[in-house]
Amino acid sequence: MGKTLHAIGRNQCQCSMHLIRLVYWMLERFRILLIRRGCQLSGSCRKLDLQVQPFYTSTPNMAGIGRLSTKGSVLLLCDMQEKFRPNIFQFTNIVSNAARLLQAARVLGIPPIVTEQYPKGLGPTVPELGAGDLTAHAKTKFTMMIEPVEKELKALGDPKIAILCGIETQACIACTTFDLLEKGMEVHIVADAVSSRSQTDRLFALSRLRQSGAFLTTTEAVLLQLVQDAQHPNFREIQKLLVQPSPDTALLAFFSSL
Repeated sequence: MGKTLHAIGRNQCQCSMHLIRLVYWMLERFRILLIRRGCQLSGSCRKLDLQVQPFYTSTPNMAGIGRLSTKGSVLLLCDMQEKFRPNIFQFTNIVSNAARLLQAARVLGIPPIVTEQYPKGLGPTVPELGAGDLTAHAKTKFTMMIEPVEKELKALGDPKIAILCGIETQACIACTTFDLLEKGMEVHIVADAVSSRSQTDRLFALSRLRQSGAFLTTTEAVLLQLVQDAQHPNFREIQKLLVQPSPDTALLAFFSSL
């Protein structure tokens, strides 16, 4: 009898723990949804009374569902440089995917911006990216949002959507994302076009940035969502970029943990 009661109590405890985990999971999903709907969480909201205030004053639902558009978008290519080549996880495939995005941006009229982290020591942008004709903005900060980039964004009419790829995920990609979100921009991180030296840093950074309100996507998803229709005048050119599927960059471990 005692053993039976002990077993029942243990099962009830396990059920309670599963229920608690489920509730926290649901609250976390709701918190992310609020951020994506254009709401800034107050301190009291973090304590789960869920009061919100508008973050965007003119278009409060701009972040919405994260629909991509060629209008008002910019492609940000972060620090894909020669010295990183031997150390970055899946470097070749990351650059290959980023190169597809750059080709598509040229076809669709989306302006690209390139940065380089301390190029004197880390070398130039790798040639296979195909960005040799673009001015690369040198920086030492771990964000792309340096003064020359800010000026270029202003000259472009302050785009509202950033498509972001490059390295490293936990450093320059993360810092850039935080700055863009604070500016009120919608950020789409191309998960198979960003990486780090460590797969652990890469995957945890993606999870952290998703919590902050960035959208995670893939190279092929970006290309298809930008054209949206097989009748799009540039669809054939984009279709050529999709003949071969994007190379695997070992993201399944990340999504199996969600």
